[in-house]
Amino acid sequence: MKYRLTILFIFILFVPISLMLWFGQKSFINEQKLLQAENAKRGDAILEESHLNIDIFLREIKSEISTQLLKINWTNNSNFHENLLGQPLIKQVFITDNKGKLLFPLKDDESNPDGIEFVKRTKNVWLNKSFKTEVINKLSGINSVKNKLSNSMFYANQKGSRGNISKRLVDGFLTWYWEEGLNLLYWCENPKGYIVGAEINFAYLKARLIGRLPNRLIHPGTIKLIDSRSAVIYQWGDYEINEKANPLAKLRVQYPLDSWTLQYYTRSQESLGRLKKVYDLALNTNLLFLGLFILFVGGWIGFYLWRDIKIIENRMSFVTQVSHELRTPLTNIRLYSELLGRIESSNEKHKKYISVIVQESERLSRLIQNVLTFNKDKNKTKENLSIVSLDINDLIENIILQEEPYLIQLGFKVELNLTTESNAFADKDSIIQIIGNVISNAEKYAKEGKYIGISSSEEKGFILIDIVDYGPGIPSSLLTKVFSPFFRIHNNLSDGVAGTGIGLTISKELAILNGGDLICMNVPKGSRFRLKLKKYKEV
Repeated sequence: MKYRLTILFIFILFVPISLMLWFGQKSFINEQKLLQAENAKRGDAILEESHLNIDIFLREIKSEISTQLLKINWTNNSNFHENLLGQPLIKQVFITDNKGKLLFPLKDDESNPDGIEFVKRTKNVWLNKSFKTEVINKLSGINSVKNKLSNSMFYANQKGSRGNISKRLVDGFLTWYWEEGLNLLYWCENPKGYIVGAEINFAYLKARLIGRLPNRLIHPGTIKLIDSRSAVIYQWGDYEINEKANPLAKLRVQYPLDSWTLQYYTRSQESLGRLKKVYDLALNTNLLFLGLFILFVGGWIGFYLWRDIKIIENRMSFVTQVSHELRTPLTNIRLYSELLGRIESSNEKHKKYISVIVQESERLSRLIQNVLTFNKDKNKTKENLSIVSLDINDLIENIILQEEPYLIQLGFKVELNLTTESNAFADKDSIIQIIGNVISNAEKYAKEGKYIGISSSEEKGFILIDIVDYGPGIPSSLLTKVFSPFFRIHNNLSDGVAGTGIGLTISKELAILNGGDLICMNVPKGSRFRLKLKKYKEV
């Protein structure tokens, strides 16, 4: 009971603490996710501001280059490109028809070596038709809009709108990769229907963009502009970024710089990481102390269990030693009592007294044997068994011959109905002890019925020995529990009844060790114990 209360105490303590730790961790994780979401939302807004600056910059670049390109008169000025190449933003000029076919520079124009190099660099652009496709799609799209509007009554009445649509510039960027990385083309349609374009000086473009971006950030943190190779193009802000830090927010730059990414870093992200480390440390510390506490309590229980087991073992050892010590003088008392009983005497009182001494000695011997058997290891008990062929009827008659005088003295009527003609294979001493214990049990609990009946029969390879009494009987629910150690049915049955409470337990164990069984059967009057023994010896 003491250990159950201790285990219950540990359970009551451990479960709430575990639940508190679990809920604490869940709350922390949820709060951390919420803070991360809020910070990420704020980071996205900050990156949108920076992205707007890049968008405005690209619009300015388009306007600047298109202004220069639309001045080109290809038919009248063969040296137009030399004038434009003086612009730091323009690396090379090219012209195509409205189908995207390259007209200038030509790949075999030896007078323009820079043009030949340009054609080599942009070879994949013309081969995979990406430029042609983009030009045709954009031109066909704007022409489709013009046709739809020209057929509508609204468009016919809006001359201003007609002019705006007609003057709308068709242009675009095109990216391709060559040698060290990203390269950029810009093109637009001139009034004569040609496509004029320029290869942009990408290094100059990046330098101008960096000059446009701020060197400080009004928000706490730092922004990085990352290229397609994960290299930092530029960063601004007052936060020193840890190498292992993860960005709070990311935003891809719009086309044509869509291989670039804006990344926002802030101290709040690092603070969340430190907070998580602190929480993990606290959680692990609590779990460690909880584990040490459980280990201490478990060790404490284990120590007291071990101590109690040692006490029980010492007591059992003491009982065994005392029982062994009692056997020798008891054997002598019984021996000399039997010798006295054989001496002829006319004194009936002497004979009666000697008979009582012999019977009580036998009862005490059986009690000591029960104690020794109960304390003995089952494996050792089985090793000491001597399985032989037994004449069961003869053995029962000899047992009753010894027990009957005492039973008659108590007023019991003993009946035998021994019908088996086969021998059983079992240990003789074990069978004597089993039958003696069952008869002793009947002596104690069947005093009112004053009847004991013993019969033998055969059934499917077994010898059956039934011992019946006319006692108060045993309820069906307790037929198996009567073989439990120290079990008694109820107090009013045990009033005035002496005994150790281990006789039936030992009897069942011995029956099983002999290859049989001992069962209690429900009968209308009294109780019936059936001992099953094998007719054949196991090979």
